[in-house]
Amino acid sequence: LLFSFFNAIVYNPSLHDKSELKSIISHEVVHAQQKHSYDVIFMEIFLALQWFNPFAWYYRIAIKQNLEFLADTDNTEIKLNKKDYQYILLKQAVGQQNLSIINPFFNSLIKKRIVMINQQKSKKVNAIKSLFILPMLALFLISFNTKEVYTTNEKNISDNTIEILIDKNTTDNQLVKIKNDLIKEGFDFSFTTVRNKNSEIQNISIEINGGNKSKGEVSSRFNSASDNDTIDKIHIIIDTDKNSIFISHVDVAHKVTSAKKTSNSNNNQQISISTSSSGEYDLKVSEETDNGFKFISGNDNKEPLFFVDGKKWESKDVSNLDPSKIASMNVIKGLSAQEKYGEDGKNGVVEITLKK
Repeated sequence: LLFSFFNAIVYNPSLHDKSELKSIISHEVVHAQQKHSYDVIFMEIFLALQWFNPFAWYYRIAIKQNLEFLADTDNTEIKLNKKDYQYILLKQAVGQQNLSIINPFFNSLIKKRIVMINQQKSKKVNAIKSLFILPMLALFLISFNTKEVYTTNEKNISDNTIEILIDKNTTDNQLVKIKNDLIKEGFDFSFTTVRNKNSEIQNISIEINGGNKSKGEVSSRFNSASDNDTIDKIHIIIDTDKNSIFISHVDVAHKVTSAKKTSNSNNNQQISISTSSSGEYDLKVSEETDNGFKFISGNDNKEPLFFVDGKKWESKDVSNLDPSKIASMNVIKGLSAQEKYGEDGKNGVVEITLKK
């Protein structure tokens, strides 16, 4: 019996000659110096608590195996007499009984220990090669990190409403996907983009047409106008039931955060556009009567400026519009509205295009 327990090394000198004892004691000294007894005791306590877990038993074997590998690796006597050391292991490999909470020199892992002793250490070149695995792994993980560019919020948007969000980082491939998705809904989506060196969209032109032919096809054109080097977020809502297109282009200070289509107490349809992180709705477009709309802008109830087919309209005239005649509506707020329409656009501008 030969083993170490903390700083104590137990052996029978009559069973080994001096050359064997030198290598054996050198091995056990490594166990004592690296305090392997703590690892063994901790593992035994863990196994007592997890005796029903088969992985705990495998982990116990792996821990003890690793401790023997560490002791063999740091044993200077092995480096000088590697062949003799292997013979010692083979000589004592049969008929040994090991206690579980000690570091026995002879155990059933003899073959693996001999293999490890003769194994060449990895060269620095191989270590450098292994570093290439890290960027490949990173690329693999990034490939699963997808960002949803446009969505339909089923909680807020009814089943017959399509919501699309486009920003400066939207790629041409994503725009093509939007085009293909809208084709399935009976709409044609065409676009032209101008990008900077960072592949961000500086300008974009959008044209959408199609819809329910029985109700008359609709079309809408949109050209970006931003105070920044890149476009602001563009919000598109297509109502396939009413055959209408709603496009909102707001500056960075008034980003669209959500859109909600609801019914009021009179069962009339209402679209609310939120441009603040607080969730308050800055613009509401309500079908208050069978033949008209009511527009409310902002929390102070100030009405926006209205342009119908490029001509300025009074709000009372807009309220008398037949909703079925509206092809699309564009909402412009903030600096973009003031730059295009001057001081009159400070409360926002609603551009309405009628069906031809």
